[in-house]
Amino acid sequence: MAVRDNTRDIDWRATARLSKPIIREYREEYFLRVGIVLDTHLPLENRGRGADDFERAVSMAAAVSDYMSRQDYIVDLFAAGPNLYHLTAGRSLAYLDQILDILACVDSSRQEPFEILEPAILENLSKITTVICVFLDWNATRQAFVDRLAQSGAGVKVIIVRDGPCTDDPASAVTVAGHVPVIGHVEFAQGIEVL
Repeated sequence: MAVRDNTRDIDWRATARLSKPIIREYREEYFLRVGIVLDTHLPLENRGRGADDFERAVSMAAAVSDYMSRQDYIVDLFAAGPNLYHLTAGRSLAYLDQILDILACVDSSRQEPFEILEPAILENLSKITTVICVFLDWNATRQAFVDRLAQSGAGVKVIIVRDGPCTDDPASAVTVAGHVPVIGHVEFAQGIEVL
């Protein structure tokens, strides 16, 4: 049986110009989705000086979310303190105010958040093309998390927001995330021109 084209799909002007039938083809629009993961782990011994790092990391997550949603990406924001937070924004789904509302609720956590975050991210990973991780430190736990995301097929970018040295040196780490920048208060204060 022959497939017939709908007469509404014929481009009559192009057909007349080229003297052969030209049919319009329609494709579903493809959305690029990016996941942004906010690390909330501040160990008890690091609570005092790490609070500033945490606030800068929240600001960095907000800035990255805002930038990506303005570039027509759909942004999935993930953060886990005592509670798990997941917000999908961009392409008229949510706006910066809602992202900021979520980030204002996020508290630092004494426990590593990845046991809570990873199942939520993996559940949505089939729709996400890239994951941007805003970490407060670099260690074996975070490297294993990044490696699992990459093995699941996502592109991964890591940004560490921290004053002082990390637990493990990210420059010497062999990771799928490529170069891992460490942004301290000096770089953060210099603003977007430096970042």
